[in-house]
Amino acid sequence: MLRLEDNRRSRIYLDAITLKEAKQDTADATDLSLFVRTSDEEIHKWNREKIVDALLRETDISEDAARIIAKEVEKLIKNLGLNYVTAPLVRELTNAKLIEYGLEHIRRQHTRLGVPLYDARQIIINPNKENANVPHGPEATNLTLAERIKKEYALIEVFSQDVADAHMRGDIHLHDLGMIDRPYCSGQNIEYVKKFGLNLPNALSIARPAKHPEVLIEQVIKFSAALQGHFAGAIGWDAFNLFLAPYLVGVDERRMKQLAQILIYEFAQQAVARGGQSIFSDINIYWECPKHFEDVPAIGPGGKY
Repeated sequence: MLRLEDNRRSRIYLDAITLKEAKQDTADATDLSLFVRTSDEEIHKWNREKIVDALLRETDISEDAARIIAKEVEKLIKNLGLNYVTAPLVRELTNAKLIEYGLEHIRRQHTRLGVPLYDARQIIINPNKENANVPHGPEATNLTLAERIKKEYALIEVFSQDVADAHMRGDIHLHDLGMIDRPYCSGQNIEYVKKFGLNLPNALSIARPAKHPEVLIEQVIKFSAALQGHFAGAIGWDAFNLFLAPYLVGVDERRMKQLAQILIYEFAQQAVARGGQSIFSDINIYWECPKHFEDVPAIGPGGKY
C-alpha cells in the first residue's frame, strides 16, 4: 500500500518494497500519441517529465513523490483516450492526485491562478460593478482580470490561511487585494516637480522644470498618473495653491480661472492612466499659510529659488 503524507516538508513515507516497485514503474518509457497545448500557446508531444519538473520547481515535494504523481497522472490521461490535452487540465489532474495522496500543502503551492472561462467572458462583456471609476473597455477589463489573479495570489501566498479564511467569511476585510504589491496612498507637495521637472525612473522621455503655471500643472498631473501605477489609493498633493503661488505673480483673474479649469478638467480626464481608471486624487487647498511653511524657501519658475 502506497501512502504519501504531507508533514509541511513534503517527506514521502513508503515501505521499502513499494518504493522500489514504484521507482521501477516510473522509469518505464512512455509511448503515448498525445499532444499538450501549453500556456505558451504551443503544442508539444506528451512528456510526463514536464509534470515532474513543474512539481520540483514550484513546490517542496520530493523527487520520488513527484515521479509517482506524474506516473499516476499519465495513467489517468492514457485511460481517457485523448489525443490532445491542455496544460491547465494536466495541472488540475495533478492537483487532484496530490489531494488523493494527502499532499494538500503541495497542492496549494501548485495551484494555478486565473479565472474560469465563464467569469472571463462576463468581465470582458459586462461593466465592472465593483469600481465605478472604471469605464468599461479593453483597458478596464485588463485591469479587472489582473486584479482577480492578484487577489488569488494574495489570499494563497501573502496571508496565512486563517487570515484568508476570515476575509472570505466576512469576519474581516482585506482592502485592495488586487493591488497587493503596492503601498496604499501617496501624499506629497509639488516642490519636487517644480525643482526637477518630470524625470522619472525608466521613463522614455523627461521634461525640465516648468517655467509657466500651465506647464507646471500639466507636469503635476502627469506625475500623478505615474504615481497611480505604483499606489493602490489616492495620490495627494498638499497645500497645492501655496506652492503654486510663486508661478502666479502677475497673473490676472481671467488667466487664474483658466488655470483652475485646467487643473480640474485635466485631473478628471485622466481615465487612460491605469486600466482606464480615473486617478484617485486629493488636492489640499489652504486658506492661509501654516506656520511650518512660513520660512520655507519658495521655488519659482525653472526650479529656481
